[in-house]
Formats: sequence, structure tokens, C-alpha cells
Amino acid sequence: MVPLACLQRPIFQELLKMAEEEFGLNIDGAITFPCDSTVLDYIVSLVQRDMSVQMEDALITSLSSSSCSSSSVLPQSHCYQQMPLEGF
Repeated sequence: MVPLACLQRPIFQELLKMAEEEFGLNIDGAITFPCDSTVLDYIVSLVQRDMSVQMEDALITSLSSSSCSSSSVLPQSHCYQQMPLEGF
């Protein structure tokens, strides 16, 4: 799950924009991000540790230029993963 507090960060705004471009707005249930769960878990952990603006910008650039391929961030096979968005 992605904590609601993360959604105000630019990296999640970019991921939501990418999800909208990839899958559209007609969703019923969980939002599908164009990243695997390992990448999302990694990004959430960085946000929770208050990553620097420079790190966040680098991740946004990396994810955007590689269509959010997990190989651009972590050595992991590429797949689509649904991650529920809920508050803690």
C-alpha cells in the first residue's frame, strides 16, 4: 500500500500521471502503476526517509525516460502491479 502522505510528493504525482497515460481514468478499484511492486516499495521507503529533492528528480527522470521499467531503478523483471492507496 502507498501511504496517502506520499501522494503529495512529485515522484508520486509523476507516477499517477504515467498511470493515467498508460491505463486511462476508468478504473474500478486499485490504481495500476506502470511499475512493479519492488520499485514502488523502494520509492515509498525513500519518501519515508525524506529523500533529497535531487534524488527525487533523478528518479523521476529515470522512470520517465525508461517508461517506469524496474530495471532502470532496481534489478527486477518488469511487470504491472496494482497497489492500493490507503491512509495510515
